[in-house]
Amino acid sequence: MSRDYRKIETLLDKGSGEINEDAILVKDNLYVVIDGATSLDGFKNRDGKTGGYLASQIVKNVFDRDSVNGLAEIIERANVELRESMVSAGINFRDKAKLWGCALFAVKILEEKGILEWAQLGDCNLIYFDNSSVMRVVEAYNHDKPSLALLERKALKQDRVKLDSEIRQSIIDVRRRANVNYGMLNGEPKALNFMEKGNIPLSEVASFCIFSDGLLFPSRKPSVENTDYGRMGNFLLKEGIKGLLKHVRETENDDLEKISYPRFKIHDDISCIYVSLEGDKTDGK
Repeated sequence: MSRDYRKIETLLDKGSGEINEDAILVKDNLYVVIDGATSLDGFKNRDGKTGGYLASQIVKNVFDRDSVNGLAEIIERANVELRESMVSAGINFRDKAKLWGCALFAVKILEEKGILEWAQLGDCNLIYFDNSSVMRVVEAYNHDKPSLALLERKALKQDRVKLDSEIRQSIIDVRRRANVNYGMLNGEPKALNFMEKGNIPLSEVASFCIFSDGLLFPSRKPSVENTDYGRMGNFLLKEGIKGLLKHVRETENDDLEKISYPRFKIHDDISCIYVSLEGDKTDGK
């Protein structure tokens, strides 16, 4: 018997950049959030689209065409098509800073098997709740901690955090460790080694939320503090994803100099999908 998905809510909110490099897909029993990673060489195609935007759209289109295969197979195909697109565009694969890339979290509801299938690559996250509103998390690895630590040190000495040459070099160094220390879908075959996947019994899931890291609460010490998912989950149940977005953006707007909450940009792009399988679990509108 099919369950009544009484609430499906989505967010796609542009950050401080010229375009939103994130993407979302809701199709039948498939839900995907994709966080495009800006090409560090400033690449744009003839239409003004960045490498991060192109990566997220290519991956989204692969998922859109194939909702039949398992998530791991779809991600593998998306990685191949991403590589083929970069080859066609003449992208230099010897420098990872120039590659188009993205992170993603995908969920497929398989009612006939009674499971929620999930797959993750990069720094997107899943929060889910059972019928008693007990929260569980599939957490992503924060690969930006070395660069964030540098930001924190500079924030103590300055009245405004700027992406100077030292920070930019740190960001490039981290990017060049992609698919060595952490995963990023960027056309490299080794990216698949960093894919996480699993199944959750549907009987244990009343609602779930998948989201890019732009929706995480800003942190005063992002290089050492773990995300307070408990607070975030409680906020989500009370205010909904729009309330969560409002809180994040207001916190960022109160710190335009990026001193109290050290970060790379004032606003990051945000992508989010919330699904309630057992009625409306949030109070947010």
